[in-house]
Amino acid sequence: WFQRRKRKDKDKPLWFIFQKNRHATYDECSKATHMIMKQAGIKDNPPVTSIRKSSMTKAIDQGANKQQINRFSRHKQGSIIVQTNYDMNLNDTIRQRLAKL
Repeated sequence: WFQRRKRKDKDKPLWFIFQKNRHATYDECSKATHMIMKQAGIKDNPPVTSIRKSSMTKAIDQGANKQQINRFSRHKQGSIIVQTNYDMNLNDTIRQRLAKL
């Protein structure tokens, strides 16, 4: 489906509302993601931020380096943000190790 996008639309973000000719807001993206997850049969419909948190944690577990995580998550200060927002249940020793990614 991504390949079938028209040439004029390829430079626009994926979450673009063509009828209103603007980028989708955070809430609109979240609602669209939840609808897709529901149609895919994913139960519990977790918040989008949980999905992002889980994917970052999995990337760390699989040995992703700091640059890879930054690119994936689009965070500018990857290790600090990971430490502050995504490693809530880990102890200080693990946080220090993750900060050195």
